[in-house]
Amino acid sequence: MHGQAILCAADPVVNASVGKLVMVYALCMGVLGCISTGWWTSRSDRVGRVPVLGLGLFGLLFADANFIFVAKFSKSLPGNYWWFVLGALVEGIFGSISTLNATIHAYVADTVEPHSRVHIFSLFYGLIFCGSALGPTVGGLIVRFTGTPLSVFYMGLCIHTRESRRQYDQNILRIQQEATDAPILARFKRLFGFLSPLSVVWETTGRRRSLKAGARGDWSLILMVTSLGVAALLKGSYSYKFQYALAVFGWSSEQLGYLLSVVGFTRAAFLTFILPVIIKLIKPKPPPAPAVQLPETPNEAFGQETETAPLRRNAHAPQSTTQSIVFDLNLMRVSVLIEVVTFLAMPFAGSSLMFSALTVINCFGIGRAPTSQSVSLALYAQRGGTESGKLLGALGVLQIISSQILGPALFGTTFVKTIATNPAAIFFVSALLVGISLTLLLCIRVPETVQDVEEPLDAEESSALHR
Repeated sequence: MHGQAILCAADPVVNASVGKLVMVYALCMGVLGCISTGWWTSRSDRVGRVPVLGLGLFGLLFADANFIFVAKFSKSLPGNYWWFVLGALVEGIFGSISTLNATIHAYVADTVEPHSRVHIFSLFYGLIFCGSALGPTVGGLIVRFTGTPLSVFYMGLCIHTRESRRQYDQNILRIQQEATDAPILARFKRLFGFLSPLSVVWETTGRRRSLKAGARGDWSLILMVTSLGVAALLKGSYSYKFQYALAVFGWSSEQLGYLLSVVGFTRAAFLTFILPVIIKLIKPKPPPAPAVQLPETPNEAFGQETETAPLRRNAHAPQSTTQSIVFDLNLMRVSVLIEVVTFLAMPFAGSSLMFSALTVINCFGIGRAPTSQSVSLALYAQRGGTESGKLLGALGVLQIISSQILGPALFGTTFVKTIATNPAAIFFVSALLVGISLTLLLCIRVPETVQDVEEPLDAEESSALHR
């Protein structure tokens, strides 16, 4: 049986069929995830984060169950192993992992002070990479002891069942009711407006501060989102960089697995331990909350303005928020700079040891991930935005487009065209993209906090305030 498995793995016809199935599976997941992520994250702003998380977990649960079902009964199903794609369709409809990530980040944004967000996001990504590092090892041990690769999917099915079974029925009823109450025309428009979440990037609210920022040409959020979209293209290069290491240095799959484990543990340790310590020691501390200022006149006590006693709105607003954003932004710039330098150096690595060392150093650029979320939310809030789920959903859609559609096409074409003459070209392309991302970050200017008390309200604003 083991010999037959080896022969199948070496059969080019089998490899071609598997590659085609994987491509279709990923395409279905990416397209549906792109369509549904913005819709689900916008719903989370209305019905709550937990219901959307529960439905996302249901999608993962169905994909695991479908995989096991097809593996057991594929010969009795029309289309045979193509029923695997059904799992991708259902998981994509419920938003896939992009919706889960965006909703979790929105939940953190709702419950954590802006000053502490990058710390929490760092721990979040650190735990993800802990799983990425331990997962292959634990999965391999499970397969070795059980003798079947399906045991991993049984375990995943049990975990996802426990997480989602208590939430699904209640949550689907709430969201279905919310959708039923909406006008049919509006629902039809939303169905085909899957890219509409991206409009949140340039939308402005009616707040006075946002209007003033827009009058000055505030492009900070647009530059940030564009930078993230360019950097996300790099995810399409991972498989080709693995092929580069296998071809140039003659590595085996086992040696490549060791490097991937080291990379996972390095990123996890950096995000979980090192980066939080750096933030704690260097990041400016928020000042203590100001003492409550009692009203000096009866009119102030009842919330009324007079010519001699205007309301004190944010007269002593702290500047700590701006300082916090600047720190996170500079930390993100340094992280991206590390990636630029290492990508430029990798083509000149003359040995597998030097290549491995540069790959590990490149891991320290992962600080870009938590800081990007923190800075994006802060810039969005400074423009008057309040629907964090909508913003994170837009970022999720952008990530899918860049990492699952455009990125693989770009790096795949580059690798195929240059593998015979210059296989290291993919690293130069990576350095170029990260350099563009860094340039956009350097153009971001964090606006100063506006003191409303400095300028009088006009008649329209005063009327809106009292309403």
